[in-house]
Amino acid sequence: MKNGVFRQHVPWMANEYQPIRFLVQALARAELAGAFPKDLSFLWIEPQVTEGFGMSSRARKAMWEAAQRIKQKLYESGFLPEKALTVSPIFRIETLGTAA
Repeated sequence: MKNGVFRQHVPWMANEYQPIRFLVQALARAELAGAFPKDLSFLWIEPQVTEGFGMSSRARKAMWEAAQRIKQKLYESGFLPEKALTVSPIFRIETLGTAA
């Protein structure tokens, strides 16, 4: 997301999505310090169903794709070596209760 587009929509996003208010405040401080990022990426993964345990195959696929996009961005920015792109993230899902 380019800075102009982000800045244009910040008031709406902060009002619509309460949890990102802290992010908006942090970015405002970064801008005051002259360190506003040149490029921002936001990833949203919203499950279709929130009841039950575990993740659906669709949500799991979305998480894998999100992780790959993040790694690609980090590689393109010089924060990850190319070999890190082939390493898959490890997700460990455990049940909340124990068997009696």
